[in-house]
Parts: sequence; structure tokens; C-alpha cells
Amino acid sequence: MRRLIRHPIAALAIAGLLTACTPEGDPMPIDGRTVEVPSGPIDVAEGDPRHAPLLAVMHAAFAEDLEQPVLLDVQRLRERSGWAFAEVYPRTPTGQQIDYLRTRYEDERRSGILEDDAAFILLRYDNGVWRVRELSLNIPGNAWDTWAREHGAPPEIFHLAGG
Repeated sequence: MRRLIRHPIAALAIAGLLTACTPEGDPMPIDGRTVEVPSGPIDVAEGDPRHAPLLAVMHAAFAEDLEQPVLLDVQRLRERSGWAFAEVYPRTPTGQQIDYLRTRYEDERRSGILEDDAAFILLRYDNGVWRVRELSLNIPGNAWDTWAREHGAPPEIFHLAGG
């Protein structure tokens, strides 16, 4: 039997380079600019052309859900292949923690189910705009655990600890 590559480690390295150099999908137009879609999830920071449109949609979604204006303390915002996932802390316009006793989550806060004020949101880039697919406050049994499977979103965008 003839072998083309004698070293399995070399074969893996070559396969890794080919994968890393192969673009995943078409470039994504955002705010009149074309953004290349890399093969892995991107941590979307301020200044990235995806950041402002994503943040605007997230602000509107959380303001509607909490029935009040909010600021978002973004802990993690990741995007891949037109899917975005964020871990945020909604805050009042003055930067204070939301008083969940004055929201529709009053019962969850009183019962202790809503312990932390972290929130999670899944968005999809569809027909030129970001749309919210899911939104969840930090309630035990994190709803976002199943979002990749339920929506076909890339699982890599959901990794929170260490990236």
C-alpha cells in the first residue's frame, strides 16, 4: 500500500492550513462595507462594522422586553456566518442595575430564580438586517444551551469561558 504523506502530524498540519485559508461563505455587506467572513467565531469589539448594528438591535430588544430604556454592558459579543450571540448586563440609563421587581420578571426575582442580571441574546443576519431569534435572562438551566441545535447556529459562538 502506497502512502502519500508519511507523517500523520504533517497531514494534520496541512489540513489545518487549508481549512484556515479557505473562506467560509460569502463576504457580508454591513453598513456599505464588505466584511470577510472568517472560518471561526469573531469577538466583535467596538469599532468593528458589525458592532453598532448589533448593539442597536440588542438595545431595542432588551428595552422592549424590560419595558424601559436600557444601556447594555456587553461582556461578550461573538459572530460567525451571520449568527451572533451576546452575553450582556442590562443597566438603567444611569448605569445602575435594573430593578427587576419593577419588570415582568418580578416573580422570578422574588422567588430567587432570577439571581443574576446577566442576559443572553441570539441574532441572525437576514436579508441585510440583524434580527433577534432568542433572548433570555440568566434563569437556571440557561435557555441558550440549546439554541445552537434549535436554530442551526454555529456552536462556537456560545463558548463563554475563555473563548
